[in-house]
Amino acid sequence: MHLASLMEVNAHGEHESISNDNKRGVIHSAARSAIPSVAWNMTDGFDGCFVEVVRVRHPSESWQCGNGRAYTRTLPHPLRHPPRYGRSFIASAIGREDKAAGSLHGGAPGNPDPSCPSPEGVGALVVPTLVPVFRPLLPSAQEILPYLERIDQTRWYTNFGPLLDEFEQRLATHFDVDASCIATAANGTLALMASVATATPARGQDVPIPAWTFPATALAVLGTGLRPYLCDIEEESWVIDVANIPPAVIRRSRALMPVAPFGAVPRFDSWMACAEHSGIPLIVDAAASFDQLASVGVPFGAPTMVMVSLHATKALGVGEGAVVVSNDPAWIERFRQYINFGFSGTRRSDAPGINAKLSEYAAAVGLAALDGWAQARRQWVQTTAVFAKGLRALELRAQPGFGNGEISPYCVAEFASREICDRAIAVLAADGIESRRWWGLGLHTNPSLSDLPRGHLTRTDDISGRTIGLPFWRDIGSETTERVFTALLKAV
Repeated sequence: MHLASLMEVNAHGEHESISNDNKRGVIHSAARSAIPSVAWNMTDGFDGCFVEVVRVRHPSESWQCGNGRAYTRTLPHPLRHPPRYGRSFIASAIGREDKAAGSLHGGAPGNPDPSCPSPEGVGALVVPTLVPVFRPLLPSAQEILPYLERIDQTRWYTNFGPLLDEFEQRLATHFDVDASCIATAANGTLALMASVATATPARGQDVPIPAWTFPATALAVLGTGLRPYLCDIEEESWVIDVANIPPAVIRRSRALMPVAPFGAVPRFDSWMACAEHSGIPLIVDAAASFDQLASVGVPFGAPTMVMVSLHATKALGVGEGAVVVSNDPAWIERFRQYINFGFSGTRRSDAPGINAKLSEYAAAVGLAALDGWAQARRQWVQTTAVFAKGLRALELRAQPGFGNGEISPYCVAEFASREICDRAIAVLAADGIESRRWWGLGLHTNPSLSDLPRGHLTRTDDISGRTIGLPFWRDIGSETTERVFTALLKAV
């Protein structure tokens, strides 16, 4: 994010507005906390967005900020004075020894956090580098180079080349399936779209999906000309509540498309039972479940296709890409035909199709990522353990399955109420820490999806408003971790 703008946080801790020249927009309103009013200067020109406090004021004061002038008066940084438990609580909660006050600041002078570097030459930053919600880490150029040299030798750049074949073979080994049960695609959205388009039998126009998911789930269905039906989620698991899908919707459905939320283990038992009883295929959006799917596999039963994203934000990424795993090799064949213009061994388009093939360059990144997967997974496990411990200490719940052995590239915290969640957003932002409602407040709150048919979404409305994604990546440093939990402590 690159902004050259001002954000005001008023005396009640409400994020009132953000301005950029003549543009204004509301962000995270009605989030109250006892923090001073701050004007932030969002400085452009670095790798990320760096935050400089240009003015701290009290309700009785008036101030102006013109021509980018930065005021020098500051108050003691709130991170140095955490309420309730104090600094030693945070250090012990995440397994760190207590250090000097300055060590709480990722990137602070004398004790930098390499995972969240601060810019040089900006001046005295009361709040250091903005802590982003995620920092992807793909294989280095040196690690990818041997595979790029193979591309140079073969001059085969796309269209099911030798690197892609090797990548799919290794993915089949990872998921413990035959190579005939796996295929790749250019990205997760197109992989879901191809899965829906090639599902059989081709009857019905509806596809039940959870209302709380990323918009790509619904957009993939719409891309095939079918209609998503938005369903509520279960309270504890956050997955689609299949027991309450109206029978009339099931009867007119082409497929059932549940989502494994934020890298959770797919709930094949209830989903498969619903699909088998209804005689429809099962398509699972398990975008973040690269590790979890390997542990449980795809069971036999109703024809099933599971999509795992290989986006840069996932545990194993290639930049843009996806892999599908199925218990039905014939479905995989139809999928491959669809993502290659409907071609099937000839230059004749025998069936509807699109171009959604994964290139040799993406396969090169994927092969290098698999080379380093064991080490990457250890890092994910270690980081997850630290965050799970910290959340337990603050009596906060993470997404289902977080910290139970499998890994997720996300840490989503659930708060007791929406008011507390909004306060956490405000407090984190005031301390220069980004948070994100990864899936927003439900698909029905997106303008392009608001007219989709849906049932009652009581739990979707509740849980989506009480959850936020925290800064979380596999090599996040201890200083940044401590900074995040110190801010959370003030909110809860």
